[in-house]
Amino acid sequence: MVFAMATILMFAVAAKAQRLEHAKDEASYITRIMTAELGLTRVQSQELLHINLVYLDGISSYRDIEGRGCKSRDKKIKSLLNKRQWHQYKNTYYFYRPISWRDHAYVHHIYAKYPKNKKHKYCKHQVDRNCRQQGNNSPEAIRQRQKMCRHVMNGAR
Repeated sequence: MVFAMATILMFAVAAKAQRLEHAKDEASYITRIMTAELGLTRVQSQELLHINLVYLDGISSYRDIEGRGCKSRDKKIKSLLNKRQWHQYKNTYYFYRPISWRDHAYVHHIYAKYPKNKKHKYCKHQVDRNCRQQGNNSPEAIRQRQKMCRHVMNGAR
């Protein structure tokens, strides 16, 4: 019994660490591009990285995308940027709403304009074929979407 509890705890900690590492990568990527496009200072960039990390790490379901974390992020960013930067930020959808939920999967809008060069490990590289955006069709992503659909449908009944 104790061994089973320890194993479950170990897997939970490993999953949280993996999720946090992914959030760090995403936050770093979007912050680098925001720094370049909005002309941010080093101090603004560091603060923005922290804001983006807190926001992305706080997303645990599709409901969190437009929730309290989003409003808090906007409020903090508005106080950080000057008027010109804020206007440009709000008019750029991939900064203002960097992530959305479509077809039972998270969509990172920044990759539509700035695709990552690194291919996902589940992509099969064939002539004239690209992998689906952000590796959303990996076995893990498919299982996660199915699990979320079941969870959402159970709550709807």
